[in-house]
Amino acid sequence: MKKVGFLFVIFILILIPLAGCIRPLEVSPQSRVIENVIIKVEIIKDVKWYNLAQDIMVLNLEVVNNSNSEIMIYPLSKSFIIDATGRQYFPVREFYYQPKIEPSLSFEFSFKTNEPPSFSISFRSNTQSEKEILELLKAYELMKFRDGKVFPGARVSGILIFYIPKCKFPARLIIPEVLWELSLQKYDFEFILTR
Repeated sequence: MKKVGFLFVIFILILIPLAGCIRPLEVSPQSRVIENVIIKVEIIKDVKWYNLAQDIMVLNLEVVNNSNSEIMIYPLSKSFIIDATGRQYFPVREFYYQPKIEPSLSFEFSFKTNEPPSFSISFRSNTQSEKEILELLKAYELMKFRDGKVFPGARVSGILIFYIPKCKFPARLIIPEVLWELSLQKYDFEFILTR
């Protein structure tokens, strides 16, 4: 009996790590510096964004221009993620949401001993979840990173959302062709995404 209990404990200890305990995503390095321009990337782990889709990754991107030159940066239109299998993923620029018009109707019967059967009808519309989704879409429009010019001494931040179904990690986030206007130098900023 003790052997069975011991084997059961060993089996459970082996099964738990293999059963899909998913480690959270991490970015390394969290910031890169090229010619006094700092780009910081952080993964936002707020559950409310998963109301839009299950396979999304929300990134907070911050650009600090400590150089003497204006820079041009286009992460919303040019950045991409390459996963371990070579698939490319691009940021979501716009969300299109079609609200559900048809309400839901449900019937419920319950039977209990020594009581008469009960019957109920419920009528629901998805207005609460639709309101939450519409608020998220408005928040994304306000908070998403705006491509364009960053002046010397300025700090700009915003979010990027990637739809990454079946993404295999480690993956690389690349923000290409950041342009310094005085020297006309272009640099790519690269970050590694791991679990």
